[in-house]
Amino acid sequence: MRHGFTATVILLVSWASVPAAEAQHPVTPGQAESAKPLDSEEVARVRAKVLPKEGFTLPIKWGDLGSTLVRLGVLDLPKLKQLHADTKGRPLPDLRHLEERSEAFITITTENARFLANVFWGLGLANKNPVLDTLVLVRPQSELMRLASTGGWTLGAKPAEDVYSYLDIVALQPEQQELVSDLARTIYRPCCDNPTAFPDCNHGMAMLGLLELMAANGFSREEILRAALRFNAFWFPQQYVRTALVLQLRGIDWDTVDPQEILGPRYSSLRGWIQNVDGELKKRSHLLPPQPEGASCGISR
Repeated sequence: MRHGFTATVILLVSWASVPAAEAQHPVTPGQAESAKPLDSEEVARVRAKVLPKEGFTLPIKWGDLGSTLVRLGVLDLPKLKQLHADTKGRPLPDLRHLEERSEAFITITTENARFLANVFWGLGLANKNPVLDTLVLVRPQSELMRLASTGGWTLGAKPAEDVYSYLDIVALQPEQQELVSDLARTIYRPCCDNPTAFPDCNHGMAMLGLLELMAANGFSREEILRAALRFNAFWFPQQYVRTALVLQLRGIDWDTVDPQEILGPRYSSLRGWIQNVDGELKKRSHLLPPQPEGASCGISR
């Protein structure tokens, strides 16, 4: 028997974290030939745009989402409390959203990015969705359960095979599902060369969960893409800071890029990122300030 859940959300008129008027510039390679060098302050400003200290807030409240994932056995609260604790054993404050209904908005920051990746990983894994059902038709179950996103799932009270695309946690209308499926085919992550439509790792499955939640609550394609880029940036900070630096060298501000282009294979697949971001920065290393010994500000070479 599948269990249903509808998240309580509030849709805001505008997103405070996103500029009101975004000029979406095409990201054209090869514009760095006459680029001006970036000093340490400029690098810091770029990093702050990619990873704002205040984080990025979805116009969606937690509602019963977290507690429902725990109640259905998708998430094991004691395991998460043990995993997400500071050096003194104190649990991450965000864990309270899994214990009971919460009126707080879902906000991703540097401090809780790993936690949210785990929560959305569970949602993407367990929520009944054709994206996952299609994989069952083309790959043996034994193979599917050996993926990093399934075989590596240890955060639930139930194993991955017991919850895989089984629970009606977030319900989607046909047009919403079409949007999720389309976006899943076009959004990549820089840890591999697969789109979200093949969520073989935890971040791929987490992105699927994010797409489902946002689509179910009526967000547009553009709004979902902007949020997806923000979440990917917090999940892969070094990669996206470097991407933003490449753009800055081309005279393109991070806040004005087209999220679809950045999330596509040219800049967000592993091979694309290595070639078009890391490779270019290595060629332009003389345009970046030297890093102190042992320092890591997201632009390690």
